[in-house]
Amino acid sequence: MSPLPDLGSACDGEETHFVKLIVAGLVTVLTLSVFAAPLVAQAQPAGSGFVASLARPGGNVTGLTIMGPDLVSKRLELLKEVIPKVSRVAVLRNPGNPASAAMLREAEATARTLGVQLQILEARSAQEIGSAFAAMIRERTGAFLNLPDGLFFTQRRQIAELAVKGRLPSISGGSDYPNAGGLMGYGPKTSLSSSRRSSIWSSISEPRRRSG
Repeated sequence: MSPLPDLGSACDGEETHFVKLIVAGLVTVLTLSVFAAPLVAQAQPAGSGFVASLARPGGNVTGLTIMGPDLVSKRLELLKEVIPKVSRVAVLRNPGNPASAAMLREAEATARTLGVQLQILEARSAQEIGSAFAAMIRERTGAFLNLPDGLFFTQRRQIAELAVKGRLPSISGGSDYPNAGGLMGYGPKTSLSSSRRSSIWSSISEPRRRSG
């Protein structure tokens, strides 16, 4: 059994002043726990139902997101610009990521506008990523993009290598993917995201330390 469900109760004590989170699933665990300390998250909290909205999150969650559904639309549009004749694009999602549903809906709406058919594939592990690419090759997919997810970020080199091996033009978020060998990346710089997250962290932690 995963130790994560116990993390909320383990952290929720008088000595806990704030918690910094990056994994969306961990936000789920802690927000559903009886947990009062501020949570600084890098995730897609609004699309996942963790908060009411990005502008007014409410509760004890704050932070930032680099997973806007509109970015998925732009990535699909860029693929179409680079390969005008593409008619079938594979979209890889992790069904365990709650934010992927909203991003997939955005991709489907954009695909209809562009006249592109989507091949929706799912992966929860590195092995399943390999199986997904085998399905792309088998179905003669013309291009590929993945929805933002921690697993795909960690496995970006594997994904880039499989895309090159399958001769699939591909796009993902930010510069990390092309730096790993992929064709294109479009999205915010993760270095700026880290800097902004640290700024939020400091604005919360310093006053609490002084008053503690």
